Amino acid sequence: MRRFAIGLLLLGGGIGYAVALRAAAQVPQAARAQTSTFQAESWTNVPLTPNQPDKATHWSVEEMTRVHETLKTRAAKGEPLNARNLMTLPMTRTHGYTVGHRTSKDPVIAEQHDGVTDVYFVMGGSATMTAGGEMVARQQLIDGEFRGSSINGGETFSLKTGDVLQVPAGMAHLAHPGADGFTYLLLKINVQQYPWPIVAGGFGTSDSTPALAPNQPPTPVYWSVDNFRKQHMASAAGQRENLFPRATFRTHGWVSVYRPVSIMTRPLAAEMHTGVSDVYIVMGGRAKMIVGGDLDNKHVFCEPRQNLPGGATCLSLPLEYQGDCSAGCKGGQTLNVKAGDIINMPPNTEHWVTEPEPTGPNAGFTYMLFKIAADIYPWQLTAWDF
Repeated sequence: MRRFAIGLLLLGGGIGYAVALRAAAQVPQAARAQTSTFQAESWTNVPLTPNQPDKATHWSVEEMTRVHETLKTRAAKGEPLNARNLMTLPMTRTHGYTVGHRTSKDPVIAEQHDGVTDVYFVMGGSATMTAGGEMVARQQLIDGEFRGSSINGGETFSLKTGDVLQVPAGMAHLAHPGADGFTYLLLKINVQQYPWPIVAGGFGTSDSTPALAPNQPPTPVYWSVDNFRKQHMASAAGQRENLFPRATFRTHGWVSVYRPVSIMTRPLAAEMHTGVSDVYIVMGGRAKMIVGGDLDNKHVFCEPRQNLPGGATCLSLPLEYQGDCSAGCKGGQTLNVKAGDIINMPPNTEHWVTEPEPTGPNAGFTYMLFKIAADIYPWQLTAWDF
């Protein structure tokens, strides 16, 4: 919890205030007196409440391919890339997106970010990326941001279109682009965070409140597009293979989900989460998603749990809602999503999955679901390079 003013930390109701007081009591006086050497003037008027988008953002595989080709052409001509004007790229207090393109002629620079986890979605081209190890000629740019000339040690990954690589905060990493360039959608997740059992619902959390210090993955996390497809095909064939175990950390978590054709006769509940953003990475198959609009028959979700007092069988989660789209979820938008697509679903956005791939070996709909907690510290220091 580096150099953030305790007095600025807010959460809904009295919970955040109490947490802030406990945190302040645990921090030595000398540490509380420190202030950041980095000033981001443009951020000083941003409210502390999370500034989430008002609607979902859908990046289709066709759009990402088109952007990759455009950036390749601009780079070959020596033109400014201006990648951010090619796609809708939300940036919020909890997480943000940018698009990068590198060529094999660009200087290779090692990076390390103490304030964010980087998640690379490879849009096009290829690269050899190293993550971990020790940065050579390490220099500090600002608080928590470091650059170097190379890396000794670490793990090496051969990335191609459709692959995903997650680099935890505080881990050195660098990329050597292939001959065809390297274009990526980069998700940056702010790691300076409150505990989130109450906002994560049943997403692998316990009933106890863990420590304030963020617990991030200890190693890089690599998911190949080949294993995405393998997982989907195995699920469609009725096999119980799971190549992507669920994991939950203080800032975010992930789980792979398969929706079978049977949801057409036993519809899924429509959902809305107040406390998290959902990021969908479509691994295989296709489906329709209705997003936004009015949740029909909306009610607080009661999560099944054991050993509750009074013989209760479920626990009401006040920030989690379910319902259905029996009346059409008026005002919603229909997205046709398929393998390779990515969707950013803001908090308080109704969403419902229906009409998966109906038949054949590709039947159903499989996706990797990222959940990103929405109640956070300010992140002037972590968003500086957006």
